[in-house]
Amino acid sequence: MLAESVEDILQEIAPQLSAGPMKSVRTRTPPPVALTLFEQRLFEVLRIEPMHIDAVVEQSGLSASDALVHLLGLEFKGLVRQLPGKFFVKM
Repeated sequence: MLAESVEDILQEIAPQLSAGPMKSVRTRTPPPVALTLFEQRLFEVLRIEPMHIDAVVEQSGLSASDALVHLLGLEFKGLVRQLPGKFFVKM
């Protein structure tokens, strides 16, 4: 489809947006995989918007090293993704 305006693009991707995980963090259901206490704490802190590791540490109350270890565990479980610059997002 030829896109001539922003509205054309939004109209084309609207079905995907309405079906996607665009809910807020607080309304999401818990993940179906088993999480440790620390992973659960981090998963609740993270959002679908990128968060820097410093903000994650501050909000979770974990040390930076502990947070990074458990975030890696969440990455292995497919629940979190690390972006460049030590930013993390909930999948």
